[in-house]
Amino acid sequence: MGRQRFNIHTHTARCGHADGTDVQYINSAIDAGFQILGFSEHIPFEEIRIKGARMFMEQKDEYLLSMRKLQQQFKGKIEIKVGFEVEYLEDYLDYLKQVKEECDYLILGQHLKYVHSQNEFYDYDCYCSDEDLFIYVEQIEAALQHDLVTYVAHPDYFMQGRRVFSKGCKEVAHRIAKASLEYDIPLENFGKLFLHMAVRFYMVMMRILLLLFLRETEKC
Repeated sequence: MGRQRFNIHTHTARCGHADGTDVQYINSAIDAGFQILGFSEHIPFEEIRIKGARMFMEQKDEYLLSMRKLQQQFKGKIEIKVGFEVEYLEDYLDYLKQVKEECDYLILGQHLKYVHSQNEFYDYDCYCSDEDLFIYVEQIEAALQHDLVTYVAHPDYFMQGRRVFSKGCKEVAHRIAKASLEYDIPLENFGKLFLHMAVRFYMVMMRILLLLFLRETEKC
């Protein structure tokens, strides 16, 4: 297997938890031998205005315009894609579809259970109950059913709000793997969350994916 020559999960300083300029990211990608660099800034919500979490709504158009200019500036040197990392929230489905039309791609990073009024939202990294587990996987399944995203980022994100890898966690891993195969949407292998329980998640996930793949192969 050759070295990966692309990355489409890249944030910018606009989100508040990344550093450097857009051009610095592109030059670093070129130096690393990348052929494709995709920027996937966190999608803004009018209700969330917290520095360090994601860009504000008024930054969205500037982000898209800047990236379109950079696509032309670096044409022939590297292929630049512009996208967003999004959460599937049923109440915001029309908004997600609109944003998908404005960019090249979306990736799914299911951080949020819901967004309500100003700065009132529920993030799975704070606490993820047994009940939350199944809301989390239902949101992922729905996003894939609606054909919104190119791939699922850090599918183990819910483990940040967990202290125990339970039977429910294993069931969630099975459902995510099954949905990935059913809709032909890849899962990201994201090393940032590789704590002890996250390792268990990926071990379970890989075993499930292999078993499901072999089962489907036998049907052919």
